Amino acid sequence: MRRLCLASVLVVDTPLFADHPSAYTSGPAQGLPSGSQKRVVERYRLSDDRTRLLIDFVVEDPEYLAEPFTMNVEWDYAPQERLLRFGCDPEQARRFTFQ
Repeated sequence: MRRLCLASVLVVDTPLFADHPSAYTSGPAQGLPSGSQKRVVERYRLSDDRTRLLIDFVVEDPEYLAEPFTMNVEWDYAPQERLLRFGCDPEQARRFTFQ
């Protein structure tokens, strides 16, 4: 018996940002502006071997960006690892950065 597996993609489209001339008040991104026309589109899907979560996102902000900013991230399936939970605390969030 052959199983057909269709790839599913979760798309998160976030418009309607508030206008923030200086979105961050401290840290490495201090002073980076964000306009009210900003839009973030995130796409989440499983890898073909189903061992990784593939995340693609695009940030568009015609007021402050000359072109859309795109990035790809992969998260490995690691059930043996303990999930670190934390609230939206700016000091804790600074520990985690995209590279």
